[in-house]
Amino acid sequence: LISIDLGVNAKQFDGEILVKGTTQQGGADYTETVEFSGFVPLVYGRAEAGLPFTGLSVFFEGSFVAIDDSKVQDYQMGIAWEFIDNLAIDVAVKAGYRSMTLELDDVDDINTNIDASGPFA
Repeated sequence: LISIDLGVNAKQFDGEILVKGTTQQGGADYTETVEFSGFVPLVYGRAEAGLPFTGLSVFFEGSFVAIDDSKVQDYQMGIAWEFIDNLAIDVAVKAGYRSMTLELDDVDDINTNIDASGPFA
């Protein structure tokens, strides 16, 4: 009926940031690209509570780390319906809300404030 998991995990971030602008002197256009890559260790937690004999459950799953003014968090919560559950196969439908935030404050000379969130199914 109730499941709780606690632990640590890691997320790998690879990407590049492209900045376009003009110089203050002369107004010339310039473009700069900064690449970044690395693993971030996070604290992990998951909880699920089910309604007996229905296959319905509610769940929360999240990862989080905050160091100085930098923060990475990724969580989702919602409802699930497992309509096939046997030894050979499990089939479920999930719907809910997910949010991922990446706030970096001068990490390898990069500052970000990225938030991707919304409903999922």
